[in-house]
Amino acid sequence: MLPDWFETARADAERRGLGDIVPTLESLRASGERLRRASWAEHATARIALSGAALAPAAIAPPPPETGAVPAAAPALPGIAATAARLRSGDVSASSLVEDALDGIARHNPRLNAFITVTTDLARADAAAADADLRTGVDRGPLHGIPISVKDLIDVAGYPTTAASRVRQFDVARADAVVVARLREAGAVIVGKTNLHEFALGPTSEDSAYGPARHPRDAGRMTGGSSGGSAAAVAAGLGFASIGTDTGCSVRIPAALCGVVGLKPRYGDVPTDGVLALSRRLDHVGPLARSVADARLLYQVMAGRPMESARSGPAPTRAASAFLLSAIASSVALRSPLACDTRAVACRSADWLSRPISTRCWTSLAVWVRILRADWALSCCA
Repeated sequence: MLPDWFETARADAERRGLGDIVPTLESLRASGERLRRASWAEHATARIALSGAALAPAAIAPPPPETGAVPAAAPALPGIAATAARLRSGDVSASSLVEDALDGIARHNPRLNAFITVTTDLARADAAAADADLRTGVDRGPLHGIPISVKDLIDVAGYPTTAASRVRQFDVARADAVVVARLREAGAVIVGKTNLHEFALGPTSEDSAYGPARHPRDAGRMTGGSSGGSAAAVAAGLGFASIGTDTGCSVRIPAALCGVVGLKPRYGDVPTDGVLALSRRLDHVGPLARSVADARLLYQVMAGRPMESARSGPAPTRAASAFLLSAIASSVALRSPLACDTRAVACRSADWLSRPISTRCWTSLAVWVRILRADWALSCCA
């Protein structure tokens, strides 16, 4: 039945002149075959048929051995604005902030698996340059010297963009993605590239060629996805923020599950050049941060706002406020409507998070099939 649907969808895409969708369809088809062979769909159907009757969960590989205390919650890092003030007063340096982030990654990443690549040399060089700029009176704004990470779907010059797949492990980016270039120009320091659901095709971050991203509060549970490594890194305090992508809640789901702020900007606000495409009409790039204020600072730079706006911090527009509220209050229960009550969202998040990992894998394919259908609907209206 599923193969028949893919054949129909492929023919429809070709008839409408949407040839760029065909490779994504083929990838989904392969994923569907893998799911069928693993019998995940059959297990899910059995669970639904039993209407919630207790079933023994499938065996889950235990997390790696403890290599350092994993924080139950993010350490009490100050916000970006407060840290920026400390940098300018000389209380801390960009190099010390970066070394703290790299040390945290070295201690916690073996267990959390939040990072695929750690950009140690780049981070130290950029941090040293940021300190030198401040000593000579060059101030690039509130992100100057702040360590952050980016999802490994986004190009950083000189490093592979793996998309969590072994087939891309040698695809080294020749240039920064536009959003990375803007962040580095504003003084942000990239400390690494974070784990994700392979090719961003799923909401769990468990299906990665480099192993699943693990939740900082409980390494036996998922982070959500597909920007799960970014959310785990921010929640564990491994940098002040991270940059993810969102085609079908891929920033908002992991943000909700890991207890951080995730923002999906309006379409077109943040350029996607240099970001591996999933759906050109639905792809977005957005920040994950520990507060709305931090997310706003990142968004302003990513969207190319004047640096004076990032420094002075004018009140956000009604549209920006609505998007930030949506980022915090997005429901992670895929069949539930969005809610504006963050407490209700937290309850749904806790319920989703409490389920064993094995019961959720089968939903990935259905989610992305819906995304493609939406994509085709938009193309028909264009």
